Amino acid sequence: MKQSVLDVLIYLLEEYEDEDEDEQEIDIEREILTKELLTAGFNNHSIGQAWGWLDELTLQIDNPEPIRSFELNNSSRVLSALEKHQLSYAAQCYLATLQSSDLIDPITYELILDRLIALDCEAEELEMEQIRWVVLMVSFNRVTDPRLYLALETLIFSDLETQLN
Repeated sequence: MKQSVLDVLIYLLEEYEDEDEDEQEIDIEREILTKELLTAGFNNHSIGQAWGWLDELTLQIDNPEPIRSFELNNSSRVLSALEKHQLSYAAQCYLATLQSSDLIDPITYELILDRLIALDCEAEELEMEQIRWVVLMVSFNRVTDPRLYLALETLIFSDLETQLN
């Protein structure tokens, strides 16, 4: 998955509102959004990969048991060789800072890592802005305290504004 998949995901984050609709309404909305994405110039392959990425995130959020053990102990997380290869040093430090600042919990950290690795990009292909969007997408679906999400969102967007100026 390359940057176009992440572009699709960002588009969906900006346009899609899940209001606890039933499955049939979600399918209809997905069809409408897929048509919008095609009209916006995204290809079927990237759109399909983005929907798969989101579906996998939903499954992981609905069933966090496989990574629940990260929350129960006070251990330090060591990145695998693959994770180190696919994430720049700056990205690794950024994620560690979010966790050590208690802006994301260990399970959210694991979900963010998993979703970043699922993008299947090399470290130099993923820019910090893209990493921040993934953090925001995962956190949006995971963080239950609105104040915490707002603080995280403010941090992410203030970092983006600083970089753009």
